Amino acid sequence: MYLANKTGFTSFFNTLLSNANFPKAWKLAIITLIPKPNKDCSSTLHYRLICLLPTWGKLLDKIISNRISYLESKRYFSDKQYGFRKNRSTITALQSIKNYVDQANSVENMVSGVFGF
Repeated sequence: MYLANKTGFTSFFNTLLSNANFPKAWKLAIITLIPKPNKDCSSTLHYRLICLLPTWGKLLDKIISNRISYLESKRYFSDKQYGFRKNRSTITALQSIKNYVDQANSVENMVSGVFGF
């Protein structure tokens, strides 16, 4: 289908992204239980969950991931951006704050912060 109408698909996904729209139907999964081999099937612990998601949502996820990777490769993001970046996490953000506070304390500077939740 994509090869038949590249422009149409590109326009469709670009419209979704520019409107910050991820259709709810694409977030719904069909869950299938697969029994583990040689286990008692009367216990829920002895099943594997398989989640089937709509292909359209997977495509949009991949497009977003590729765009973030591209921006990352061009050093588009600030060093203070921790979300959605490789080798960055909440832990590395907290470590940066701790290092900043420790550095300020070592020269007896006052530090204050405002955090929103």
